[in-house]
Amino acid sequence: MVLAGEELPSPTRVSSQSRVDVSASIRCAITALAELLARKQRLLERLQAAPDPKERDEIERLLGEIKLTLELLDEPGESSREP
Repeated sequence: MVLAGEELPSPTRVSSQSRVDVSASIRCAITALAELLARKQRLLERLQAAPDPKERDEIERLLGEIKLTLELLDEPGESSREP
């Protein structure tokens, strides 16, 4: 609701800011995804190097965490779900 004497925000400014916010969010998500995938690759390489059983368990635990995180990122958000 706009009160007397108040101005509405410029549609151009609002949409431009929204694009900036979305663009920043996408860049952040892509960066996080790239970091997770790079970490997964390093862990898989360590796993191929035949680590001792304790280190192998730790690597497998970390890979499980990464897998879960990737699965959570892959799930559609609430706003994209159909009613």
